Amino acid sequence: MSAFSKFALEWQASTPREAREARSGLFRFRSDYETVHIIAKDGRAWTCDPAAAKYRILRPRNRVLAYTASDCTLTVRATCRPPLLVERALVLCSGLLPEYRDGALFYRQVDRAVAQAAAVLLGQRL
Repeated sequence: MSAFSKFALEWQASTPREAREARSGLFRFRSDYETVHIIAKDGRAWTCDPAAAKYRILRPRNRVLAYTASDCTLTVRATCRPPLLVERALVLCSGLLPEYRDGALFYRQVDRAVAQAAAVLLGQRL
């Protein structure tokens, strides 16, 4: 079992007890048959897509997105890959898959308005 750290932006070892006692967080339970992601928020828990769940627990101060206007590139920490529909919109800007380098994903030819819309949808800021 592991928990996603919104400060380290990575999965870290956890215990079932920590998950039961947590008021909020994202937890990953693995078995031989499946992996289940559980998000806890305000004392409630439910299953969720891991990409969407990460952005539900992240705050704008976690800064996982960056935009470079000079070359129209949106940079996203690889551990915080956007949910599928947001990623598809970013890929459609150039027609190219993101480039992976140094622990980050680089989406090319992304207009600033599209990057800003993605950031708003994900609860982030550029």
